[in-house]
Amino acid sequence: MQRMARPKGYKLSRAAWDDLVRGAKRLTVSDVADATGIQSATISNLIGGKAGASLTMARKLCAGLDVDVETLFPALNPRIVQDVLDHIEVAA
Repeated sequence: MQRMARPKGYKLSRAAWDDLVRGAKRLTVSDVADATGIQSATISNLIGGKAGASLTMARKLCAGLDVDVETLFPALNPRIVQDVLDHIEVAA
């Protein structure tokens, strides 16, 4: 059986982050970490483009900020998210 390559993760839209989180909501990385339960260093790596988020992390981050996932992670449009969730449920 061939192993699947580990996905590199979903990239955070820096422009959306700056507009929404830093601009409209005026939150710091520490504020976001407290609201989401994700470590500050991880959030900083997402912002800096050094890391990509898993689907679970992207959803957790956006839920803590009360925004749609595709707002901060444009690659995660609702159709893709539902396809992945359906695949996970079938595999479980």
